[in-house]
Amino acid sequence: MKGRLDSKGNVINYADRFQYGEDMLDSGRWGKEITEQLGKVTEIKGGKKGGKEKVKIISKKELLELLNKKGGSLPLKSGDIIFFIKAVEKRKAGEIVGHIGIVKTEVSSQRSAVSKNEEQKEIYLIHAGGFKKKGGEVKKVRLYDYINSMPFIGVRVSRFH
Repeated sequence: MKGRLDSKGNVINYADRFQYGEDMLDSGRWGKEITEQLGKVTEIKGGKKGGKEKVKIISKKELLELLNKKGGSLPLKSGDIIFFIKAVEKRKAGEIVGHIGIVKTEVSSQRSAVSKNEEQKEIYLIHAGGFKKKGGEVKKVRLYDYINSMPFIGVRVSRFH
């Protein structure tokens, strides 16, 4: 739904926005969920009242293993949307999604130890980073590094076809 403004430029349909990140994913308006196509999934407790009782995620451990494999065996594409999932005990209002970002893949040719040219796919996360009340910025970081350093327990992923 598109934002509507009043004559002073204030948003007047703010209540129509998604209140939870998982609502974006489950609505289908932010692409089709492809989580189960990416790797082994784990089922965890769902979130808020009226939401799904269980959701399937790729665990942090599984995701790091997939990202660490030679040749980038994780079939993520530029534009995929990653929803980072919070542990049940860290949820404050029944929310499942703690952060959202967009995938950016880049291919670079590298010389290997046996002098063959290999294409290496590097997967990045484009996301808003910073601290509450101190401002932030849009950042591009290696997805592996971000996942390895953050407390999220896994991800769900959507893709526009």
